[in-house]
Amino acid sequence: MATLGLFRRLNRRARRVAAFWLLASLIFGSLLAGAAYTGRLASLNQTLSNYLYVRPGAVPPGNVVIVAMDDKTLDARPTSELGTLRLPKADYARVISAVRSAGAAAIGVDIILSESSDPADVAALQDVLAAVDDTVLAARPGDSAIAALLPLKALGASRIGSVLFAPNIDGVVRRERLMFSDENVRLAFPLAVLDAYFAQPSNPDRREGEE
Repeated sequence: MATLGLFRRLNRRARRVAAFWLLASLIFGSLLAGAAYTGRLASLNQTLSNYLYVRPGAVPPGNVVIVAMDDKTLDARPTSELGTLRLPKADYARVISAVRSAGAAAIGVDIILSESSDPADVAALQDVLAAVDDTVLAARPGDSAIAALLPLKALGASRIGSVLFAPNIDGVVRRERLMFSDENVRLAFPLAVLDAYFAQPSNPDRREGEE
């Protein structure tokens, strides 16, 4: 009632302006509610996020290198019931050794190595991981099948990062949880790789006084 009384005391011009903004607010609110209900607001948010995080013409840093598998390798290797790639662990050991020899300060293996294999095959990767504490293996924390989705304990990996992502409806990952309460997996995979990077004694970016 107080608002209505104030509206009546305004002159005609002021009432028209107030009525215009009131109507505009109602229309905008209705459109916003409709967009949120139909999911169009989420699409708008995703589009704005793309412009925020993906800068046209941006050049990736030269000190980050991605070693990817080609389609020929993927097609030649079967996958397990859990969807993990069945690739000999000795192959991973050779790649890690080669990347390490090329001067990498930290290495992230973004594949869940949960499949059991020949002891000699496991030992090849175990030896490489034990040589230098610079490699992060992938895992999924908090999963009901966590025992099957953790890297093999026989590998003796001291660094494990989470690859548990929540893609948006368009399949793009725009946000990522960085820390977890799971005692086996504490950090997100990228953060675990950064932690390994800053922990290396030979790293020029290593903070002074850091043990």
